Amino acid sequence: MINFVSENTSSKVNWQGKIVSIQPRTRVWRYLTDNRTHYHLGYNFFIEGHSSDSKKQFTVAISEKQQLKGLFRIDDILEGTAWTKKYEEREFADYYRAGALKLLDRVIRTFVRLKTAILDTEPLARAILRPGATTTRVAARLDSLALRPLIVKARYA
Repeated sequence: MINFVSENTSSKVNWQGKIVSIQPRTRVWRYLTDNRTHYHLGYNFFIEGHSSDSKKQFTVAISEKQQLKGLFRIDDILEGTAWTKKYEEREFADYYRAGALKLLDRVIRTFVRLKTAILDTEPLARAILRPGATTTRVAARLDSLALRPLIVKARYA
């Protein structure tokens, strides 16, 4: 008789932390005749915090229904429970089947509508489309055109 030892076990962990990034989870399916379809499974939350598994940075997979109910966003501080991944080579997130999600803190951001400014886009296009333009060069060109402060102000105001 052969006994198989399966290491595909999962354990429950408690976690808490701040959402740094959110990524949608989809499953893409292809067939020989090039029929493609995809299913939206939920979201991966990239978290900085702590877990009972002693991780400081980790990924938690939640369902689409959990996201619709909680409307979580970047910089929210959450706590909850989840299960470690069962199949290391197949699964991306560190923790799955998240439950007992609780929003501990939410940063309230206020957005100020700026008055519409008419900008000359020709220098901006020349800065970006210039051959050999790097991100640093484009940023320096935007600074010299005094456009970057407007963009930053509109984005973070």
